[in-house]
Amino acid sequence: MQGYIGVAAVDGAHQVIVEAQAHGSPQDHDLLKPVIDGLRGHLAAIGEAGSADGAAYLADAGYHSERGLKALAEDGIDGYIADGQMRQRDPRYAGPSVHKRPSTAKTFLPRDFTFDPENGTCLCPAGKSLKLNSANAIING
Repeated sequence: MQGYIGVAAVDGAHQVIVEAQAHGSPQDHDLLKPVIDGLRGHLAAIGEAGSADGAAYLADAGYHSERGLKALAEDGIDGYIADGQMRQRDPRYAGPSVHKRPSTAKTFLPRDFTFDPENGTCLCPAGKSLKLNSANAIING
């Protein structure tokens, strides 16, 4: 079960991580402002307070929330956040899943594996030996 999330901010010029945080929330929709505040704190600590005040911040749709947008507006932060409906409005995403690669995965059935009870292993369809490591495994059924 996911109980935390890690978030990071990178600079636009060099893609260097300039702030990273872990939060006890599985969602990031309200975390853009805390990340920006953390970045500002780091800059102040190295004598560069205010150096990111005119910066623009770009975030994916996971950061989109009304509360988050209001926090950015109240602080005068120039933020650009995609919303969850962006792809439905964008004509580049119209049509049948044009951006998805077809799956090449094959589903194997139990009959595709050969069990060796003496060694507690299975031989997979690729010829690799797989060691049984689960007390809950069901063999021959």
